Amino acid sequence: RMTSAAEWKEKERQYYIHRQIAGLLPALEFHDLGLDYPDRYPGIIQALSLEQVRAAARTYLHPERLLRVVVANLEEAQLPPANSAPPDPQP
Repeated sequence: RMTSAAEWKEKERQYYIHRQIAGLLPALEFHDLGLDYPDRYPGIIQALSLEQVRAAARTYLHPERLLRVVVANLEEAQLPPANSAPPDPQP
C-alpha cells in the first residue's frame, strides 16, 4: 500500500518532534535539570517576581557593551558608517 501525503506529513512532523527531543536530552543531562524540566519550565518562569527579573537584567545585561547590528544599505538607511561615533541622543 502506498503512503498518502497526509501520512507522510505526519511522519515528518513526528520525526521533527523526536529530533528536537533528542537534541534537548544532552543539555538536560549536562545541566542536571531532570527529564521533567520542559514540563516544569513554564511554572518556574511564572513564579519569578518582577524584582528577580530586574536583578537578572542588572547582572547580565550591560547597555554599554551592547552592539547594534543593522542590515541595510547605509546610504538608503541614512546611517553613519560603522567606524564613526554614534550620534548624540536627542533630548
